[in-house]
Amino acid sequence: MFENQIGAIIRLNRIQQNMSIRALAEAVGIEYSQLSKIERGLEFSNKLTIESIFDALDIDYQVTIDYIPICAHKVERLYHDMLYRKQKKTITDQLDEINFEARTIGISTPILMINLIHAVLYTETDFPYENLLSILKKVEDSMTSFQKQLFYQYSGFYHYLKRDIEQALNYLEIAETLYTNDSSSAMIAYQKGIIYSYRGETFEAYEHLNKAKYIFEQHHNYIRSIICSVSLANVFLLVERFDKASQMYQELLNIYDGLLMDIEDVSMICSSMLLGALMVNDFNQFFKVEKKFDKEVIDYLNHNINYIFYRIIALYQTKQYKECLLYIERFESFNLNLPRNHLIEYYKLKINAASQKRLYGTLKLNLKSLDKRNDYNFVKLVLKLIIKEYEASKDYETLYQYAMKLSQLKW
Repeated sequence: MFENQIGAIIRLNRIQQNMSIRALAEAVGIEYSQLSKIERGLEFSNKLTIESIFDALDIDYQVTIDYIPICAHKVERLYHDMLYRKQKKTITDQLDEINFEARTIGISTPILMINLIHAVLYTETDFPYENLLSILKKVEDSMTSFQKQLFYQYSGFYHYLKRDIEQALNYLEIAETLYTNDSSSAMIAYQKGIIYSYRGETFEAYEHLNKAKYIFEQHHNYIRSIICSVSLANVFLLVERFDKASQMYQELLNIYDGLLMDIEDVSMICSSMLLGALMVNDFNQFFKVEKKFDKEVIDYLNHNINYIFYRIIALYQTKQYKECLLYIERFESFNLNLPRNHLIEYYKLKINAASQKRLYGTLKLNLKSLDKRNDYNFVKLVLKLIIKEYEASKDYETLYQYAMKLSQLKW
């Protein structure tokens, strides 16, 4: 999966130890320019020089050389298991083993890359993405084509997670030009489909997700194919086909039961089913769907910020104000600076009978922040709330403007 690149190992461990290239060259007794060439893979010095560099970094040269093929095999196996969505404990155990060995052997591009991929695929919110991406960027010139593809692919999806949509698509398109195999192509298509779905571009989303699903099935990666199906069902939500989406979700839940999948994957489907009820304003349906979930799923969802957010909306819309305020407290306890915080504030103000002026202002703030992040689903929701508020004011000019904005959203 990854080639033996001694220069990159030297550079990465030097950076990790906060040592300048000049300081390391001086410690070894060689010229700065020579070390620079070694790090970039442009010069293959004699073994004694390389060993001296490793000694200066407090790394055992021979142990590292012997470990490189072992590490490559472990990283390749772990990446395969993540693509095939193996049990989370299996994935975590493998990653912990690789990271533990890296403390002794030294870090390398494959080790950093697999940590980045894991963090993106499992959406680790506290992961030091920016720091790791900065370090990997410094060794990009020594990466193989496959490493570069993975770097741009998962950097791109990280930018999607932080809602920098244009940069995300730009990086994924670069990754596409570095095509190495069908599995990677399928993952890129899936990731682009997710982003287009988020932006409300349903045709592009459907096209990319369908492509990914087909490739995964051709390679017998049925678990990823099912995940694509979840996202395709979400596309039906965007065009308000809750009946079709709900049917697909139920079929997928039945399949997941047969595959004995992790609770995270089952919860992903269940959360999407609840979102569907919100998107078509069927708030009583939200609770009917929720009652069908196992206790294990509900317990898992109760630690998920999106589920808590969805439940606040459903509770408010069904006039369960006391419980709604309790869930608002839980939402605020996460202490996250989210655009949706303004919508939560709106519900609090509404329950406490705040002035119309404050309600308008809070909804407009929410709409502005969601617009910036291209959060299509909730832009629609907020627009509907604004229109409902302005109906009472009989401000028909403003009503018309917001109604036009709602009608012009992409389908």
